[in-house]
Amino acid sequence: MFHTELGDPALLRARAWSLRARADAMWEAAARLHEVSTKGVWESPSGVTFASRVDECPQTLHRLASTLSDAAQVIESYADLLA
Repeated sequence: MFHTELGDPALLRARAWSLRARADAMWEAAARLHEVSTKGVWESPSGVTFASRVDECPQTLHRLASTLSDAAQVIESYADLLA
């Protein structure tokens, strides 16, 4: 997937940037879902049902985003070693 055997620091940094961009999108989605589920923006029985089902989603997105961010850091460190 990352073709690390090629040892191309620029390619590795580009992949790391892509992972960080995806992590940022996940953090943004988690923040928006948290607002919807906790700020009472959608006040109705269907809103209550939605909020109860989506409560865990922001936590999951934060964990995934952190994992992607950590992976990006490792890849960037590797690219630095190769440079």
